[in-house]
Amino acid sequence: MKRIKFACLSQTVHFERNEKLGQEEATRMALLERDRYLKRLEETGTAYRIDQQYQLEDGTPVLVLRRQYNSYAPGDYLN
Repeated sequence: MKRIKFACLSQTVHFERNEKLGQEEATRMALLERDRYLKRLEETGTAYRIDQQYQLEDGTPVLVLRRQYNSYAPGDYLN
């Protein structure tokens, strides 16, 4: 029998621009979407760690993070 003791997801999330909007507005909306994503992680109590955060040449944000998988304990993955 096996049992998962610890689990975590490694993600690279690119918040893309909406091409129907102007460049500045689309970039602003992508940044807001990133902020909402992080807020949602906080609100749901999902443990996470941002390993890297940057913006591409077009201004869109990218997050490289590790986050808790479902309700499994993250163990030392987030240290």
